[in-house]
Amino acid sequence: MNYNYKSPVGPPKLYDYSAGLQFSILFNLGLCANHKLLDFGCGSLRVGRFLIQYLNTGNYYGIEPREDLVAEGIKGNHLQELVNHKKPHLRISGDCNMAAFNIIFDYILAYSIFTHMPIVQIRASLKSAYNAMDTNTIFLATYFEGKVDNELKDWNPTGIYYKRDTMSRLIQENNLISTRLNLTGSGGQCWLLIRRPS
Repeated sequence: MNYNYKSPVGPPKLYDYSAGLQFSILFNLGLCANHKLLDFGCGSLRVGRFLIQYLNTGNYYGIEPREDLVAEGIKGNHLQELVNHKKPHLRISGDCNMAAFNIIFDYILAYSIFTHMPIVQIRASLKSAYNAMDTNTIFLATYFEGKVDNELKDWNPTGIYYKRDTMSRLIQENNLISTRLNLTGSGGQCWLLIRRPS
């Protein structure tokens, strides 16, 4: 492949910063090595490289529609030996199905994924998330908040916006609840902590 494996997941100069930010937020919210984590839209393993190293063998799960991007991330980040040793579960699919692994996750991360998805894909993602969670699961997601909703029907690589009320409604429609986190440093993205109610 000729493309830079960092470019498809955001500004290359922020690749390491973004990975560190995501990991530190997860760690501060209680992520431990024995937890099972889903990195939804894992891309070139930007934060995945840190999570695979930190989590116990087999506890990292990633979903990504682009097999070439995952492969280039493993190569570019020099992760092959780590992947062989820690045995992450990497699923190549664009079906938005967080429940495809048939397990309950302790943590789910969807960083800068809803920032590109049309509503139909967000709805499908949230519906499947419910089935991959229990009341202890912490699901972190980001999105761009705006005054009007995106009306595009397909994935948009440049980023799209949704009203706060719209995102809240989509979450509630899928029997989930959310809390807005006061976090900065994510390029204007809003952080949500999503839970499955008791």
